[in-house]
Formats: sequence, C-alpha cells, structure tokens
Amino acid sequence: SNLWTIGLGIFAVVALAAILLYKPIRSHVMGMLKLLPGMRRFLRAKAKSPNPEELLRDSANLMKGKKYEEAAKKFNQAREIYKGLQSLPAFLKIKPGELGFGTSGLRDTVVKMTDLECYINSRGFIEYLIAIGDIKRGDTICIAGDLRFSTDRIMAAVAQAIVDSGSRRVDNCGKIPTAAVTYYAMQKKQASIMVTGSHIPDDRNGIKFNKTVGEVLNADEPGILAYVAKVRKEEYAKSKEETLFDENGMLKQSLSLGPVNREAERFYVQRYLNVFASDSLRGKTIVVYQHSAVGRDILVEVLQALGAEVIPVERSDKF
Repeated sequence: SNLWTIGLGIFAVVALAAILLYKPIRSHVMGMLKLLPGMRRFLRAKAKSPNPEELLRDSANLMKGKKYEEAAKKFNQAREIYKGLQSLPAFLKIKPGELGFGTSGLRDTVVKMTDLECYINSRGFIEYLIAIGDIKRGDTICIAGDLRFSTDRIMAAVAQAIVDSGSRRVDNCGKIPTAAVTYYAMQKKQASIMVTGSHIPDDRNGIKFNKTVGEVLNADEPGILAYVAKVRKEEYAKSKEETLFDENGMLKQSLSLGPVNREAERFYVQRYLNVFASDSLRGKTIVVYQHSAVGRDILVEVLQALGAEVIPVERSDKF
C-alpha cells in the first residue's frame, strides 16, 4: 500500500515536471484547461435545453385548449431549436431560401418557390393539423390551383407532401377558385391547399392553407412555422441519394395528380343556385371581363343559370 502511494507520488511529480519544462506538452495541457469552462457551459446549456418534440406536443395540447398565447411561446421556442440544429443541404447547388408566411399562407417569386420549399411548407402545415387534431394521419386532403404557368409544378410538390404525410388520397379538384375548394373541403370535413398568387403578377405564386373548418388564422401561424422548421431540418439532413429533390431543389420525379374531381366545382355552382331563384337575373344583360381568372367560366355558368344573358369579353391565355 505504501509502495503504491509512493509510486503515484513519483508519477505525479514527473508528470508535473514534464508539463512545466517541456513546452509542447505544457501548451497542449494549457489549451485543454482553457476549453474546460466552455465545455461546462455547453453541457449545462444542453442539459437545460428543452426537447423540441416535447415542446411541440405541449403546444398542440395548448392549442386544443384554446390557450393560444401560451402555445405560441412554446411553438416559437421549438422553432428556434430546430433552426439551430438545421444544417445546409449537401445535395443543393443553390442557396436555399425560406418562404415568408403571409395572408393564409405563402407568396413569393416563382424562382424562390422551388419544389423543395413548397414541399417543406406544405408538409409542415399538414403535420401541424395532425398534431392539433384537425385531421388524422391518412385523411384525404383537397388541392386546387389557378391558371398561372407555375401552378401545375407547385401542385405536384404539394401533392408529394400530402402523400408523404401518410394521406391515403390526394383529391385533385382542378383549376377552381380558392373559395370553391375551401367550401367543398369544409363540406367533406377535409383540409385543403390552394396554389394561387391571387392578384399578383405571373412571375409570382402562392400557397393558401385551409383547415377543415376554414382558412388558417393568426393563432395557427406559430405552430405551422414550428412544424415547417422541423420538416426543414429533416429534409436538409438527407443525402443526395435519400432526397426526392435534385441540386436545384426540384423534384427528381413529379407525382401525377390523377383525374380531376369535378364535384368540387358542382358544389360551388349549386351553392349559389340554392340561395337565389332561377329567374333572379332574367332580363338582365351582364358583361363578364374574364381575362385569366380561374373562375371565369364558373361565373358565366352561374349568371346564366340565374337567368341573365352573359357576354364574356377579354379572355386571355396569359395571366
């Protein structure tokens, strides 16, 4: 026992002498000692950092209880954590840009609305709806779009997000107004996504999100953004082989939208015919400026069904 203690003492003296006298060893040890406070701070911060998954679950439960302010704080906290864990995607040659959240959804230039961005945001919206109990995983989700040149491509990216969220069916309602697809989906107790930029120029587009009870509200925005951040982290971490997207952020293979469900359009027309008498506009002549509006033919159909003589003018193939 005494010999063991003496041996340790000699080893400690020799080690200390080596540290003090041999400069390379001394520099290495001093460098390690300098790192210790930073390591301690990192470990303490990691221990105190909440689990973002738990924050999302807590926030979703708060939303169900209509405690929107409390939910927003936790959603924002989770979002910041996911953003901190996010790495740049190795499979992209372009610098990814995040879309801004505006009225009921997203709007930006077509160049910035890559398939990847549209997918991430749509998938985040769907995951949020599942979390708050608005829909169940596997539920059918309706999509529709306007007549812009970029709409078909974006609808395919949205459809891919719907499929990857576990939905059994993408209900393609075709090219109809936002109000038409929203109304139809509400009657079916389904969520819906509309690809449209509304009145903005053709070089831009947008995506509008609707819950089963109607359009998303300001209270929904923090939750949607938190889930978008979660999906973004997951998608950015994928390898070139794993990702669905090419180096430009476009789908390697676009999903077919399948046949158009005309029932949504019929629901929308019938809504007006149920409210107004069939001779409400008898004897009236109405000029309809059509241009590139997605509902231009529906409007003519409704007015004619109510008894009006309709004169369509200025129809355009360009938005």
